[in-house]
Amino acid sequence: MKSSLMIPCLLLLGWTSQSEGQIDPVLEKIGEKEVSWVLGRPGEGDCRYICLELNEVTFDGWGCDESAGRQAASDPNPVQYAGIDCKGRKWNQYSLAKIPWSYGFAQCTDPACFWFTPQYSCSDSRLKWPGCKLKDGFMDAYTDGFGADHYSRICPCTKRCSRPGGTTDIPCY
Repeated sequence: MKSSLMIPCLLLLGWTSQSEGQIDPVLEKIGEKEVSWVLGRPGEGDCRYICLELNEVTFDGWGCDESAGRQAASDPNPVQYAGIDCKGRKWNQYSLAKIPWSYGFAQCTDPACFWFTPQYSCSDSRLKWPGCKLKDGFMDAYTDGFGADHYSRICPCTKRCSRPGGTTDIPCY
């Protein structure tokens, strides 16, 4: 029998298990911040909620970090999205010049993505950062509603506080 908790855990890619069932997210340095890139569920748009998934699997309190998103988008070198297995980024090289993309960082997570996007390819991080909060179905405007749930947002999450056993000195209340 499959556990209902198995699916959310599988979406949190690129993590290693710690003792006591906790998860240790892979971190990438963005400016002065250590960011954990978290892949949302297909079509889910609000990174504020996507980052909260980390609270369920670590002793730390996490949140979407607007400034890390803006900094990643303004960096001339693409970020690596540490912990997320991107199978290339070619699909946005054309888009950067031709289409005013404003959905932010995302990954094609379905074999039938729009515009012949290869499955598991990721958007270029040099896109405009639209902010942490987007509506679910964030790709609807770009796919004419076809396959909007084939894409998952990649969210910049940072630690805000810790519960007992966490890694910061800032307590979560």
